[in-house]
Amino acid sequence: MRVALFCAALSRERCRDDRPALWNEAPMARVCELCGKSTQFGNKVSLRGKAKYLGGVGTKITGKVRRTFKPNLQRVRAQVNGTVRRMKVCTSCIRAGKVTKPVA
Repeated sequence: MRVALFCAALSRERCRDDRPALWNEAPMARVCELCGKSTQFGNKVSLRGKAKYLGGVGTKITGKVRRTFKPNLQRVRAQVNGTVRRMKVCTSCIRAGKVTKPVA
């Protein structure tokens, strides 16, 4: 709740950057705990025909269907403030080095 009120006062980009410091509540499902990446929505576009550059008359859209794009979340043991805890983190955060893994 505190995060939502704080985020409403800030712009969308700045809220996403400040989120990790304020994230004290339980994590939500399908949301990265570091960057806040969550499910997005878009269209699945069905095409028919041959492209003009391949010698055809062009492609036509035959249908649009709503679909979801889900983040690639992994459960990772991470070191946070000296304690080890499990977090749901997207692979882009892991590759960017935002997660410090504990030493065995």
